[in-house]
Amino acid sequence: MGNKLEGIEQPSFITDMIDGIRLCSIQNFTQPTLTLIYTLIDILAWLDLEPSNRNNMAGGHEFQRWIKVYMLRSETRLKCMPLDLWGARCAFLHTGTTKSDSLKKGARRILYATGDYEKFPLQTLVDQGRFPGYESAIVVHLEKELIFELIKGIYTFFASQFHGTKAAGIRYKIKMQVNRSKITPQNLAAII
Repeated sequence: MGNKLEGIEQPSFITDMIDGIRLCSIQNFTQPTLTLIYTLIDILAWLDLEPSNRNNMAGGHEFQRWIKVYMLRSETRLKCMPLDLWGARCAFLHTGTTKSDSLKKGARRILYATGDYEKFPLQTLVDQGRFPGYESAIVVHLEKELIFELIKGIYTFFASQFHGTKAAGIRYKIKMQVNRSKITPQNLAAII
């Protein structure tokens, strides 16, 4: 398989979007952060199409495939499925809520935690039924899980597309974005 990104000189818009996610997250602007995250995954899913198929838009299948291939590998921190994230994306971008038609297809609602998640066990409260109507919901920590896995996924995606000097340059730019962000888990260095 050839390079799907052939002809795309510099995917600098990716690092710009990572920077936007970082800046919104630092300011605790959850809604703009999620908008940028889900939009970026849409773009990445489109970039993952073969160039001959790029006249078509990437949809749910492509979005979920990108999530599965690049974000939800065996060592992932996320405890959700691609359908859950697709449902969350549709719900958030189309209605600003946690409800989407994907719930009828088996997706679970995603609730987002931010900040010091360990001191507030939101998933435990959901599991205990303290949020009527959200019993099967899954709690995703915005910074420590969703953004973290997105950055890993982006890194893996670009590493699979580029080799040599160009790959090193893109990895360096992504690493710089991560280093300037709130995403500071100790094991990120081992990934990048």
